[in-house]
Amino acid sequence: MLRSVSTLVLLVAAAVPQDAPPVGGAIAAREADWDALLAAGLDPRWLLPDAPRDARQPDLVREAEALLARDLAAGPGDPLRTLGDWVRALAPLADAPRERDARLRELLDARPALADVREPLEQLLRDASFRDARRWRPGKDRDDDGFWMGAAWDLRTEGRAPWSELEGATEAWQGATLVHADAAALLAAEQDLAAYDGHAGARYLRIAPRAFLRGADPDERPFAAVRTEFERDLPFPFGTYEYDLWTLYRVGGDGRLRAHVTTRSEDFHWLAGCDTHLPVATSDGELVALLVVRRFGFDLDGVPDGDGSRRDALREGLGNFKRTAEARAAARGGPLRPAEGVPAFVVRPPR
Repeated sequence: MLRSVSTLVLLVAAAVPQDAPPVGGAIAAREADWDALLAAGLDPRWLLPDAPRDARQPDLVREAEALLARDLAAGPGDPLRTLGDWVRALAPLADAPRERDARLRELLDARPALADVREPLEQLLRDASFRDARRWRPGKDRDDDGFWMGAAWDLRTEGRAPWSELEGATEAWQGATLVHADAAALLAAEQDLAAYDGHAGARYLRIAPRAFLRGADPDERPFAAVRTEFERDLPFPFGTYEYDLWTLYRVGGDGRLRAHVTTRSEDFHWLAGCDTHLPVATSDGELVALLVVRRFGFDLDGVPDGDGSRRDALREGLGNFKRTAEARAAARGGPLRPAEGVPAFVVRPPR
């Protein structure tokens, strides 16, 4: 386990593209301990917990893990047993959405025992509108956009500050999607700041990377942290808003790679999010995708942002990273690589 965790932090380090400077210039990695990270401005109190403390709260990560563990076979001898098997079986129909949807319905109709998971399977595996760049709009929750949207998690139920002290918006929304790429491609997409201006729904005015730290947390698990300044535009009659965003990558005690985001910008009452990466493999062990579950919430000061805005923001951010990561994986070619198999990378200093 230690080797795979160490490799993951090297993977994170490689995701910050030093040979192709992002908007605002490249940032070299700096070794730092946890105290140095806190001194640099990351406030760990505002990182979302890995799971709701109250078991009665909706937990889309738990639901996603259960779906991945579910036997989806129609009966003995059926080779389509895992979600990964279904992903691989449907892949040849990627450019034929009607045929793909018909095949998916056949699979589901032949398995009435899967009635309780039919909806998430359809939402994840039907993604024709997302694949059409002209049709996909993050502000529209469609049945064929590849997003499985879950219920909101009321953060006040955590029973501790700062969550118990929230006013106004108090919920983290939850959504998941299949990313047909590996962790190397996804993390590189997240830190490819130069690509952000091409994101659907994006209204960026300024992007400036400020820090890139890596080291070990108090549990001696590796981390990598990136601080980036953003300025974004708002629709009329509102102006712009600025925020200093921390992205923290680390592996939890359960071995899951998570990407946390938070800011203490005065333009926000609060903002926090967390992506959990769940590998999607076939019965014979081939990695075919990542099931990424995002929890995300915010309360922008002075703006009447509703729950719809927060759900749209979740789809916008995760969907754009998905699109960029999949393009990277396709351009690279070859099979997707489990995180444990990603070779060590050397972070280059800025040129």
